[in-house]
Amino acid sequence: MASDTEQPGKGADMPFHIPKNPDELKKERSKFQSFEASGNYANYQVFVQNMNLEGPQQYKEVPVQEKDKKKARFDLKEPADCAEFVEEYKNGEYLALTIILAVFDIVSINDLPDMAEKLMDALPAVEEVDQNGNVVRSRSREPYLSLQCKLAVIGAGTFVRGDGQRCVGFGSKSKQVLRNIREQFPALRVPIISWLIKVNDNYKYKTGFDAQQMVQAFSRVIALDFADAKREIFPRLYSRPENMLFLGTLASTLLKDPSLEDDVLSITQTWAESGKWLWKSALFAYAKLDVPEACGKLKDLLQKNIATHMEGFSEADMFFLSLALSCSVHVRTMMCEILYQKLSSKTSKKVEKDEAAGFYLTLVTYCYYYVNERSLELPLVVCDTKEQQQLLAPALAQVLSSRDSRRWLFDLLELYLKEISGYSVPARLVRHTAAYFSNMMRSAPVYKEDVSALLRKCSCGMTQEIFKLLGI
Repeated sequence: MASDTEQPGKGADMPFHIPKNPDELKKERSKFQSFEASGNYANYQVFVQNMNLEGPQQYKEVPVQEKDKKKARFDLKEPADCAEFVEEYKNGEYLALTIILAVFDIVSINDLPDMAEKLMDALPAVEEVDQNGNVVRSRSREPYLSLQCKLAVIGAGTFVRGDGQRCVGFGSKSKQVLRNIREQFPALRVPIISWLIKVNDNYKYKTGFDAQQMVQAFSRVIALDFADAKREIFPRLYSRPENMLFLGTLASTLLKDPSLEDDVLSITQTWAESGKWLWKSALFAYAKLDVPEACGKLKDLLQKNIATHMEGFSEADMFFLSLALSCSVHVRTMMCEILYQKLSSKTSKKVEKDEAAGFYLTLVTYCYYYVNERSLELPLVVCDTKEQQQLLAPALAQVLSSRDSRRWLFDLLELYLKEISGYSVPARLVRHTAAYFSNMMRSAPVYKEDVSALLRKCSCGMTQEIFKLLGI
């Protein structure tokens, strides 16, 4: 066994808490997974669970029997018809229903009443003269008028979601209907935005919504007038840190629109330089990009921000980073590059290298908390590419050089290997885990026997496969 060059834990070497033993690691992980941890973990988890990462819901239109078919009174795709409709139904549920279905492609029937109520409260009230000659502000509600009757007036249809929920919507013409309303009735723009913000704040409690559906709705409104969105939408989203992941997902979606790309990239780069929470939105936007190479400046700004402030990151920051690492290969590569730069720089002092090593260990620990039967890979251990392994080599050497940090990493790896041995592990994961241990031995040859001893101590299905691949 190799000896340490100096006593670990001396001075201010390690700013992060070091778990004393595997039991403490297990306790912290259990606390994390049961939502008792601080730092908005529950908010992040709820958002991801509602993100519908597998793509938007699929819908099938419900066929209408010939005898039930009714010709729509208004063709709202046509500006003249749309203007006539709004002028006739300006104070009632018809207008609210139309706006809802223009903003959202499809809305569950169960969600309509509450959404319509909130929207009618947001829309300008109509002043009318009653029978006594008094001016009153009215709202027209018709609870006994059937939904099908209302849909027939505005030309909307009935759909069924992939999960069986019955919904209503305009289908492919919804974007044009929204455009017609906004262009011909500018006074409705701010009330519609205010209502949409309120829906976003409460969507978790609704039956038919997921985060992706909200993102698509905001994207539709923003695409109509980005300058207006900068004034009316983004400042309101900035007021709530709970919108952190939503903003990032929204930006990544808007970046796919060539007509918005420059404007959205500019605003996202501003977030990346933020000293507050908006840099996290920028990182999540980067995490969800299909072609990150097209946003090189955004990446550079994020790397600089993270590298500058990593020593002061809170538990909430580490929760967020572990989430970003868990869902994005290019965030994992970015983090490996940051660690490499920190630990390979000739100007870095030993205390800075120890801090970077502690940061790496903390990241891996939080990432381990996300591991479960459906998500077996441990970011920054099970690397995606050979490049990531090479970039991690200085961090591994620095971690192994300290007894305390080495013990921390070994305890965590032992728990991880034993846990995933109980699952059906893909061959790729075994190969990449073996590559990590090989990288450890090459990065700090003096600790090769310590690494071998760890693998022998684990004595589980994974270590047997790793021994075969390493030839030891």
